Amino acid sequence: METASPSNLAGVDQSRGRNGRGEPPAVAGARVRQRAGPQPRSSGLAAHLPYAAEARLPLRSGPLLGPHPRPRRRLLHRAGPERGPARATKDSLQVQIKEETRLVSVIDQIDKAVAVIPRGALFKTPFGPIHVNRTFEGLSLSEAKKLSSYFHFREPVELKNKTLLEKADLDPSLDFMDSLEHDIPKGSWSIQMERGNTLVVLRSLLWPGLTFFHAPRTKNCGYIYVGTGEKNIDLPFML
Repeated sequence: METASPSNLAGVDQSRGRNGRGEPPAVAGARVRQRAGPQPRSSGLAAHLPYAAEARLPLRSGPLLGPHPRPRRRLLHRAGPERGPARATKDSLQVQIKEETRLVSVIDQIDKAVAVIPRGALFKTPFGPIHVNRTFEGLSLSEAKKLSSYFHFREPVELKNKTLLEKADLDPSLDFMDSLEHDIPKGSWSIQMERGNTLVVLRSLLWPGLTFFHAPRTKNCGYIYVGTGEKNIDLPFML
């Protein structure tokens, strides 16, 4: 389970934000742990899990089934012309990957894709550092109903590709991360008001099981993922 709120963001480890791979941006005052190379995380449950290497993400397929006594074998067929089924099976490359390695890669990929934060919870100074906005009191009811009021909690990816004309209406101190409004495919998020408009709930259709919540006019927000670790790759054909 992953949760985030503006009141506890300063204590989140933001050391991976400097590599530009889609991790949360570094927040001023946050504790930073140095890490060189693909090494395991140094505290908690993650200390017993391997580092989620980018190269291993394509090896992940199917739901998570729990621990296995032996590494599971994945068959990766070599691409080439005029190769029949028998020849392809003979020349297949067998790759062994442990279930715990798959688990780490799934968590890392979900965090990069759907970790969400309300607009205004963080602010960026003209000199570059990012701080927790102590004056943030939550989104208004009208703002909470818009996807443009929620950002991906990571280093910006799409924002860097926008032109100066597209950035003209943005506030540099608040709009420095990618908005959910521009996610592809369109319609990959559902937004609903519950409990008499006192709670807004966002659900990811791309990663079924991911839910974000925010109570308007309060600092309370967070997200939780309960699922099989499978991405809905058929979503573009379902919309």
